[in-house]
Amino acid sequence: MLDCIIIGSGVAGISAALTLQANGKTFEIFGTKALSEKIVKAEKINNYAGLSSITGKAFQEALQAQLADAKIEIKEEKVAGVYALKDKFTVTTQEGGLYESRCVILACGVEAIKTIAGETEFLGRGVSYCATCDGFLYKGKTIAIVCTSKRLEGEIANLVGL
Repeated sequence: MLDCIIIGSGVAGISAALTLQANGKTFEIFGTKALSEKIVKAEKINNYAGLSSITGKAFQEALQAQLADAKIEIKEEKVAGVYALKDKFTVTTQEGGLYESRCVILACGVEAIKTIAGETEFLGRGVSYCATCDGFLYKGKTIAIVCTSKRLEGEIANLVGL
């Protein structure tokens, strides 16, 4: 039985894998070797500790190099189910894999379900999802905020000073 199963190969999943390895724990990480599509599309990342003013593509390459150096392999199996049993977790995959561990870390990130016209084509070139991460790119410029949640609408307006 593994100590941990990580579901997700973005920054959170990779950080978890590196920490588990440093602590001598056994684990598997499920995701895609291409890592996060959102990372690759980032035009510029300025707020990640130790990596000032890096492109998303360069950040992805740095993460992949660190995984290779640490000899951490990402399992490209699609997780189909996570079952909490009495003293363990069982994870099944669409490919027929069955894995058991003492804990599971869900580092799946978020996915936008619906996009609007032009959103995909301009992601990283004017379209952003994170005011904290990308706000500096638009300082002094006119912006538009698209939000489908009334609760978040007020929070976003306060964040950007509207």
